[in-house]
Amino acid sequence: MPSFFVKYIIERFIGWACYILNNKKTLHEFDMVIFNLMLEILIGTFYTACVGEIVNEA
Repeated sequence: MPSFFVKYIIERFIGWACYILNNKKTLHEFDMVIFNLMLEILIGTFYTACVGEIVNEA
């Protein structure tokens, strides 16, 4: 994986952890945040892979 993408995931994870700690969400809201985070990582991975393929072909 590209280093910028790894850095992005780490930054997102830290931001997410701080969000949880600051807001002390209920378990249901906590689950939704995790779901959104996983969705974002999946979309980001797919997007990065597509961009990587386009760059390699160019």
